[in-house]
Amino acid sequence: MSIPRELMCPDCENLLDIEIHPKPNTFIGLCPNNKCKKAWFITKDNNNSTLKFQLAKKYEESPRGKDLQHQLGLDSLIILFQNSDEPAHVYYDPNLSKFIIYYRSDNDLIHELGHLIIDSKPEHYKVEKPWEEEKRDHIDNIINAIIDIIVDYNLVMTYKMGKFYDDTALESKVADKIIKIVNENKKMGEKFQLADYCYIYLKLNFYLKDEDKLKVSKRMKTSLKKIRQRSLYKLKMSSEKFKDIEDKLSKIKNIKNFNDMKEICEYFHSILAEINLWNKNVILNKLKKQFL
Repeated sequence: MSIPRELMCPDCENLLDIEIHPKPNTFIGLCPNNKCKKAWFITKDNNNSTLKFQLAKKYEESPRGKDLQHQLGLDSLIILFQNSDEPAHVYYDPNLSKFIIYYRSDNDLIHELGHLIIDSKPEHYKVEKPWEEEKRDHIDNIINAIIDIIVDYNLVMTYKMGKFYDDTALESKVADKIIKIVNENKKMGEKFQLADYCYIYLKLNFYLKDEDKLKVSKRMKTSLKKIRQRSLYKLKMSSEKFKDIEDKLSKIKNIKNFNDMKEICEYFHSILAEINLWNKNVILNKLKKQFL
């Protein structure tokens, strides 16, 4: 497929830098003008005679993002960065054929890049705003809570991100939020609280260094107790059931390779099967879709 030459930016009339897009008869035109920096989808009709321009979303230049991408060994991936008020997340834009990282802070950048270290399959990041997905189930929240701990642990232990640990290890927002919700008797699905339970339990018992556990142990243990109390009543889960779930969560210490999706899936399957709120096929299909 021949690349069109000497195409002008429709807005500022500078020559566009042209890239081939995976879709047939489609190109990406990038404006090099620093005052414009727009990206355009350019498509040809079947007769290759007419060009159609469609404005693509504009993403910022992020030297810090690129520096972290290189530091974490992700140079083989094409990643764009966007500072945003939205929750931090990774999205694979099928139009641009590139990963987009939305972030609010430096720690967000590091964490989201950490997800791509473990899993960089584009099909696993195809939901642009995952928190708004209509079919999102409680099982998704549990999986995401646990994978967040795995990502952070891998960043700290394998990539020696010491400052990232110092900045995030003692965050108490999750524990404080749960205590507030329970104390104020606000309605919150118990299955959603199970995701917070898994996150807090792993952070306290697995992620934190021994010297840091003492600083937040009381607050986090209080929030775990609050969730247990509600779940014992609402979900008919016994104290013994929670001990079994905690036992399965603790098996995270046995994972040898956090890049081995099969090993990760086996770990998640043992937890979700123990919680026992979904049938076997739902669990298997969810894990297959998200990790394999």
